[in-house]
Amino acid sequence: MYRYEIFGGTFASAVPFPELEGRSGDGVPEWTLERVESLPDDGDWASCGSSPVEDGVGSVLLRAPDGTLRLVYDDTGTFEISSDGSRIRWCAPAGVDEIRARKDVLGRVFALAFHCRGVLTLHGSAVERHGVGLCFLAPKYHGKSTTAAALVDAGATLLADDLVVVEPHEGGFVLRPTFSTLHLWPDAAERVGRRAAPLGDDPEAVKVQVVYDDEAAPRHPAGVPLDGIYLLVPTEGDDAEVRRSPLESTPAAMAVLGQLKVGDLLGPAAVLDLLPTAAALAERVGVHRLEVPRDLERLPTLVHRLEAWHPPRGSQR
Repeated sequence: MYRYEIFGGTFASAVPFPELEGRSGDGVPEWTLERVESLPDDGDWASCGSSPVEDGVGSVLLRAPDGTLRLVYDDTGTFEISSDGSRIRWCAPAGVDEIRARKDVLGRVFALAFHCRGVLTLHGSAVERHGVGLCFLAPKYHGKSTTAAALVDAGATLLADDLVVVEPHEGGFVLRPTFSTLHLWPDAAERVGRRAAPLGDDPEAVKVQVVYDDEAAPRHPAGVPLDGIYLLVPTEGDDAEVRRSPLESTPAAMAVLGQLKVGDLLGPAAVLDLLPTAAALAERVGVHRLEVPRDLERLPTLVHRLEAWHPPRGSQR
């Protein structure tokens, strides 16, 4: 099996993932992906929820009484996730697009594996700066990746893009690192991207993939303490300014739940079960509404404000 480093742990896979960093050693992996010819058609599988992937492609989630999950995609097949999230079995249709399948694994499949462990997975981007993590949440096209890229250009380290893993740790929360790539619109990539390449192998892709060389960056195997959560709100107009405002506890917790990576798949009841975790996250870390002008020329102001709000530990705020 191939072995990779991701989320601060080891991922053993029967399928190669060229976008991940290889890891040597014979230790027990935290996650294992097997490719199987079929999955048994037994058990009392209950439907949890469904989620669109793109035009004409959707996914549904099924749950067995023992907590085993099956995520079924219209195009890439079925991924079965054990109740503890450690074992993934993939039954693929003939002629499957493995690039799409890898994207599914690194997105919703891993999000569900963490959910099995009671860990929140959010739709956003995250960076590390001065030893702490900042997380940016928003729907698509709201500037999460661009904000993260601007901070990386200013000296931060990229922790995650699209899938942000927030785990309870020693009375607080930490961000688990994923890999050093971002998907950006071409104009944003030209301004804040250090190294850009076409997204996957698709010549018609409208975004570019920015890859960061972080060999000299500090490693964070245990995760980075989370110091701030921002809900991005793009603004228009000449008078638009970078400004933040704190959300009170209940709206903050609901805002976090609104950006769950797999909220639609889990269904309303399972999402509400996560409310205590989201409330604890909002109380201990804090959630801010962050207004950001839709203007790439204003990125330096955004970076300056964020660095002022989150200075190095021990300095005066």
